[in-house]
Amino acid sequence: MCKSYRDGIAQLLGINDGRFQGHLFVHGERRPGGQVVVRITGGPAAAGQSTTGEKA
Repeated sequence: MCKSYRDGIAQLLGINDGRFQGHLFVHGERRPGGQVVVRITGGPAAAGQSTTGEKA
């Protein structure tokens, strides 16, 4: 999923992009110029999961 975007975001955050867990969500809405929207959350806890992958 957009590897170059992940690389750039990781570089700005000063972390290894291998730590990212991508969750692809395709919405039917058309965006001008093929715009890509990236949402960064606080990790598993912010996504409603524990660090073991179980529901929090």
